[in-house]
Amino acid sequence: MELGLARAHVASHAASRPEGDWARLNATNLLAQALKNIAEYAEALSPGVTTLATARRALGGEHEVTLTAVGILAAVHRAMGNPALALPLQTEALAVRRRVYGDDDPNTMYATNNLAATHLAMKNYDAALPLLTETLERRRRVEGDDSASTLLTMGNLAILHNNMGKHDLALPLFHDALRGSRRVLGNRHPITLSIMTEMGESLCRGNDTAAGIELLEEAVAGRTAVLGAEHPRTRNTRADLDWATSEEWETSDGSQQQEEQEDGGDEEETIASAVAVPDLTGEVSVESTVAAVV
Repeated sequence: MELGLARAHVASHAASRPEGDWARLNATNLLAQALKNIAEYAEALSPGVTTLATARRALGGEHEVTLTAVGILAAVHRAMGNPALALPLQTEALAVRRRVYGDDDPNTMYATNNLAATHLAMKNYDAALPLLTETLERRRRVEGDDSASTLLTMGNLAILHNNMGKHDLALPLFHDALRGSRRVLGNRHPITLSIMTEMGESLCRGNDTAAGIELLEEAVAGRTAVLGAEHPRTRNTRADLDWATSEEWETSDGSQQQEEQEDGGDEEETIASAVAVPDLTGEVSVESTVAAVV
């Protein structure tokens, strides 16, 4: 949702509904998400914290609006470089979703991916691996290989293997994820651009620098067109490209600090988040409540 429309929803519901009303709280969820999507993380934090506290008190911990607020606030913390603040929130959300909705529910799979992405950001690779492996298996079975969520999780798992030094496992997943994302979502979808960025960086580290640079160049052009030249993701991808084409890269061992994730613009958008972590992000899902707000 665009920021202006999100603000209008908040104003409308504040004037007509009580503080603990689910639709009013859902509107502030959408505002926090809209602010996060344009990288206004500090501004997103306040409605995120307030909405979660009010939703817990008025609706309880198992209500969908409360669980969505948990996911959005966690995503904001991670985007601000504080994955340790996101971790307990996401652990809580996943436990509730598994108990109430079951493991195959789409939002439970979102929550599993989100928690794995935070472990990835914190370099808790042993904790992230079973979560991502489980989520990819479930998504392939429930949603199919060509769903955006399956491709997102495939990219996250590729990043994890790459970070663990298992390039032989990472590259096939990157190839499959990018091929599927180009075909299903298009070359300038946020997930496609995130996979492109991470795969390009991986190829450069794996001594296929020419192919890696080609992907990074495409990712910079795509992110500039979609997000603008000064968006954090665009700047991070451009920094990767500058590094890969520099003399310092050529004389180094190929390691570099990875870009801030995000996805993840929006949460269904990327492959990881926070300072010095991968680019594919988690996926805060708000689809289940958006329709009732408008």
